[in-house]
Amino acid sequence: MDVLEEILHVIDNHNRFIISTHINPDGDAIGAQLGLYSFVQDLGKQVWVVNTDPVPAVYTFLPFADVISSKPPPDPFEILIVVDAGSLTRIGDGLSKALLPQKAIINIDHHLTNDRFGQYNWVDPKASASSELIYKLIKRHGLNIGQKRAICLYTGIMTDTGSFRFSNTTPAAHRIAADLIAEGISVDEIFRFVYESLPESRIKLLGLVLSTLQISLDGKTAWIRVTQNMYADTGTTKEDTENFIDYVKSIDTVEIALFFVELKDGKTKVSFRSKNEFDVSKIAANFGGGGHQRAAGCTIEASVDETEKIVVANIQRELASFMRSGALKE
Repeated sequence: MDVLEEILHVIDNHNRFIISTHINPDGDAIGAQLGLYSFVQDLGKQVWVVNTDPVPAVYTFLPFADVISSKPPPDPFEILIVVDAGSLTRIGDGLSKALLPQKAIINIDHHLTNDRFGQYNWVDPKASASSELIYKLIKRHGLNIGQKRAICLYTGIMTDTGSFRFSNTTPAAHRIAADLIAEGISVDEIFRFVYESLPESRIKLLGLVLSTLQISLDGKTAWIRVTQNMYADTGTTKEDTENFIDYVKSIDTVEIALFFVELKDGKTKVSFRSKNEFDVSKIAANFGGGGHQRAAGCTIEASVDETEKIVVANIQRELASFMRSGALKE
């Protein structure tokens, strides 16, 4: 019995579930959660969706988005399913300690650096998105995907592949997307909700953030930052910064893009992106984070100024070594 069959067996033989995902959830995290929620509910189970952070406004159009809560149910539950999170602590310190299942944790993820924290671990780094894995789970069970679940899963795959532009866009991702489109979803409407329904405040925040742009002397590393003062000045929050790092990555000479996010508790979140073969997940791992080869992140217990100095210096050293190896041309 492979792990997928084991997970389906666990779902079939238990009745009370909680589904959670990582802090600051993105389109794939929310899409995978809601697709899985609908599937488990259709099997006649009791299921709750509990996250540390609320649904970003841009994803509130998704079916079932209103079921997501920040509070666990008062009664015991049997199974915790965590999707799109590389470690249990990624769902948030509070929830990782509060969500204690009676039976088991199921870990479904596509991040290479996942630490296999569950009793059942389905981790497939070759998958384009966690939403792809939820699609496969539902198909293996034999339940119809349906239009509402298709909207959730398509949104997850679309956002995690950068609208099918990133290197994780596989033939399987396209085949699954085609199957989801066949359920009668409107791809242009989904695109508009995600990318073309932005509030004015977010564009003002983008302007402030891009004004912080710095580029290394060799032009291969570039970075931006966002501060709490910027949020206050524009009436925005951290969820409004999604995809900001892509502007930095789009600079022609840049190989490594960084985004430093000042958090309320004085810590700093760092996002990493690379264009070619440089593995930013290894850099993120140096600071207790993880992710994919070309997209990773971490949180550092230091101010944004201090974090910027430490991380940029680390990147410069590793990139120089990488280039000396001949893996990246000057």
